[in-house]
Amino acid sequence: MMTDDIYDTDPTDAPDPKTVCPFKICVDSREQTPFHFLSIDPFTIVPLHHVALSTGDYSISELEDRITVERKSISDLCGSITVGRDRFEREFERMAEMQRHPLGGFACVVVEGELSEVCRHVAEKTRLSTDSLLGTIDSWSIRYGVHWRFCPGRRFAEIQTLKILHQFWRQDQKRLKELKELTSQGKAADE
Repeated sequence: MMTDDIYDTDPTDAPDPKTVCPFKICVDSREQTPFHFLSIDPFTIVPLHHVALSTGDYSISELEDRITVERKSISDLCGSITVGRDRFEREFERMAEMQRHPLGGFACVVVEGELSEVCRHVAEKTRLSTDSLLGTIDSWSIRYGVHWRFCPGRRFAEIQTLKILHQFWRQDQKRLKELKELTSQGKAADE
């Protein structure tokens, strides 16, 4: 029997709603090695939507103009700061705009490696100096207000990305609830 539902007709086949992520993650369709967010506590299922994002690699559906996470491997980060510097800086300019959103925004670069690993890679495999790399990271953090997370490996970066998106979503839901309460209080006072 064919069904449009993603689950069989037996409702016991559906996952526990507590284990399904309450929002859909947008994954940039140009992302070459996307995260899949499989079995990251507390969720066993994370809905994904592959779409061309204007900024970053990951966002939340319907909040794409307010939250973004840009994923970088170590070698990709080094390339983005050297040969792809102009394009990467334009990305930071867009991320800075996002953070100035009237309802609040957040932008972050999540690196699949610790800062010490990145510095070692720069020293051993590029002509970029470690001082130049660190200067760019510090300068752009200050100039654009974009956050950086250096993670011990790809899986940790994937977990950190989900945690960032989840925390932003939770805070946004809390803000929406407070606005609804204020609106209902205002309507009650008018009556």
